[in-house]
Amino acid sequence: MHFYAQIDGDRRAFAITQALDVLEGADLVALETYDTTLIGKVHNPATGAWEAAATAEDARLWWVDVGPFYDRFGPDALAIAASDHGACKAVQTLTGVRKYIDLRDPRVAAMIDMLIATAQPTAQPWAPGSGPMTAAKKAAILNTPTTEAERHIKGLEG
Repeated sequence: MHFYAQIDGDRRAFAITQALDVLEGADLVALETYDTTLIGKVHNPATGAWEAAATAEDARLWWVDVGPFYDRFGPDALAIAASDHGACKAVQTLTGVRKYIDLRDPRVAAMIDMLIATAQPTAQPWAPGSGPMTAAKKAAILNTPTTEAERHIKGLEG
């Protein structure tokens, strides 16, 4: 009896096969035994080893509710809310109609870039630490990993 792992284009095993005859094919890796624990693992042709497949991060981990999104702005959130400047109004309008904000959405980054380009929000004495938006603030808003309390979908692993 001959045993094979059937692999996809990324060399990830998706099935284990047994055959009476020798089989050949670019999508087959010969095995010593019928081992179903290899399903989902990736074959390294250089070493012959089976490795755990890299798991893609769940993109929904970066979806935050609108309130927690504004919380990430700190004192700038108050300055944006109180501003009559067009860039601040655009941020309020574009985010206020959403169920959640995807921190990985390039349009969100572009919206914050608009605040940077227009030096908004203006610093307000009643909101110490506010204004204007900077690249460092933008990075903190968009790149700080989300918490369970912020996430639009609760209970995600990540």
